[in-house]
Amino acid sequence: AAPAAPSAPVPPGAAVVPFDVRLLAEVCRASAADLETPAPPEPEPAAAATPPADATATPVAAFVTRGLLDPGERGSGLAVGPSGALLCRVDGTMILRLDRGAAVTGELEFAAAVRRVRGRNTEEPLGGETPLYVVRGAGAVLSLPCGRGRFVALTLDDDIVYVREEAVFGFSDELHWEAGRIPGLAAACPMLQLRGRGALALWIEGTLTPVKLERGQSMGVDAAALYGWVGRVVPHALAVPGTGGRHVGCTGEGVLLLQDPGDTPR
Repeated sequence: AAPAAPSAPVPPGAAVVPFDVRLLAEVCRASAADLETPAPPEPEPAAAATPPADATATPVAAFVTRGLLDPGERGSGLAVGPSGALLCRVDGTMILRLDRGAAVTGELEFAAAVRRVRGRNTEEPLGGETPLYVVRGAGAVLSLPCGRGRFVALTLDDDIVYVREEAVFGFSDELHWEAGRIPGLAAACPMLQLRGRGALALWIEGTLTPVKLERGQSMGVDAAALYGWVGRVVPHALAVPGTGGRHVGCTGEGVLLLQDPGDTPR
């Protein structure tokens, strides 16, 4: 086996810069102008067919094309591949987290997204500890899952969805959205409202359980277990004597999305 190539020396005292999708996109875009696609080599004569040494072996072409993702396809959208990776195609504007980005292509620009409250932008970063970014241009970003979590890509068709802000990984700019909080819980449970038509990507850890809420029904929920809801649900803080936790009372009509409190969204 060939010896491993030595790593580039790091000058004493120099800061080690972590992987950054924005920086990678800029360098990739600059270097693309200097590269030329090489001409394909002349095909070699086909070798005589020989029986496979291992009948269970998979041809290389079949192996690499199984579940193949193509970032070069035009258009905007969010899709999860068979491996669980999330492909965000951008042709215009998308809002996306970059902390799990592993590859990027195209002409893309990145700007920090800010929370929007009652139709007005604030100065607060959107997304919490790992912020969301406004991604503009034409290209794609590939994000890889990690740990026990998984990506879920959804399509909204004139739906109303409320999800914990920390669980939203990305969404299309066509959606109407606002940041908010459950009344009475202050900053304990920041939520995002998304409505209209467009794409949405969520990060889910553990199992998500949908529970129907009928009109005229009232349901008490552990705030730590409330991942979000779909429909016209009206939440409010609920005081439960003798308990130290936070609780939410839900009325209206829709579907509550509950999660084991130990499975934090991020």
